[in-house]
Amino acid sequence: MAMWNAAQRKGVNEVGARDMTTIDIKVKLLKPLGIEFEERANDPGRVWVLRVLEEGSAFKNGEVEPGDFLSYVNGVDVEDKSYDETLQLLVNAEGEIDLVFKRIYVA
Repeated sequence: MAMWNAAQRKGVNEVGARDMTTIDIKVKLLKPLGIEFEERANDPGRVWVLRVLEEGSAFKNGEVEPGDFLSYVNGVDVEDKSYDETLQLLVNAEGEIDLVFKRIYVA
């Protein structure tokens, strides 16, 4: 757990030569999502989950966790899009939203 916390504080690439595993978290959520996102200066091009709020569909779903990052919004790859572009896709999405998050485990 300490290594995971270090990875989240420092950015995974700065942790050192450790084995990393990334898994996909696929969810279908309705608005309000109840996810507070953040942009990290040391990792541009990724939109990270800062918090999952109890009043949103992400909390009820139970799959999304702080430290995950957004990979796809309704089939659109957002890993290299700007923070603002990615959030605009979420704002413009209607109905059930297909989201893919990634979670990094450092061994």
